[in-house]
Amino acid sequence: MNRFALLPLFLIFFLSLKAQDRIISTSNDTIQCKIVSIGSERILYELKEKNGFVTSKFIQLSQVSEYSRFSSTNKELKQPVKRRMNSTNVPEKVWTLRVNVGKSELPWYLDEVTSDYTTEAYYKKITTGFHINSNAIYWATNYLGVGIDYSFFHSSFYGSITNPYALSMYSLATEDFNQYFHFLGPTIQFKQYLDVKRKFFISESLSAGALLYRLEDQITYPIIEQNVYSDYSTNTLLTAFSLAAKIGLTAEYRLSRSLSVGMGADFLYGTLKKASIEVRDSKHNNTSLTNQELSKTMNISRLDYSFVLSYQF
Repeated sequence: MNRFALLPLFLIFFLSLKAQDRIISTSNDTIQCKIVSIGSERILYELKEKNGFVTSKFIQLSQVSEYSRFSSTNKELKQPVKRRMNSTNVPEKVWTLRVNVGKSELPWYLDEVTSDYTTEAYYKKITTGFHINSNAIYWATNYLGVGIDYSFFHSSFYGSITNPYALSMYSLATEDFNQYFHFLGPTIQFKQYLDVKRKFFISESLSAGALLYRLEDQITYPIIEQNVYSDYSTNTLLTAFSLAAKIGLTAEYRLSRSLSVGMGADFLYGTLKKASIEVRDSKHNNTSLTNQELSKTMNISRLDYSFVLSYQF
């Protein structure tokens, strides 16, 4: 057989490949196909199977980073025309569940408090703690979402403190201190992508809602009455309600289409002007005040530093 007999067939095959349209997805997958139509949300294309059948398929524009379409009307055009796709504003996955876990600080909590009996370690314990923030977001577009935001914070101290006993005399007391914050409110989220493949992105959040505060404090110290030694304890419960606002920023990296990780920071602003207080002691004395005006406003604003985990579906 003439060795050049198959050359026309190879040329026809090569030209047919050159004439094929091509779609490149955001995950860098290449689809050799024939593009039938391009809509506002998706591309309709045809694939020729090995058995000769033609299958019609489509791909969302949000999953396309670039496509090439062979122009049959322009005879002089020998190479595919490459165009950069403008991503549609409709998100591929409209729901996001996000959890933030990390350390928190209350820098302004004890601004108005001075004491000669407690140590720096005591202040550090009650003004630092851990938090868990979570939210559920519905993305109306790729860049704007609305949802609900919840935040929990806890700090505690357990140990010995000096307690005034008499003039220029002090006793060593034991304190068990715990405080809890619960925040719940609606939130607005904004998102910006930092690269073409949408692997890196930042999110800003703005929330407003209700802040519930609870403080539990038990102090036990020794007393001597009529030469009899005993332990005397007081238990204080303080609860309060306030309106609060929260802003946040996260930077994340998308591990897959559904999972991303990152770091974040939040600032929660809140103050307490009134509180309900209940005090009980080991001698069965009881004092209770409801919605009492505080002598000084408590600034319970805090800063959160978080590890972020997000799931999209």
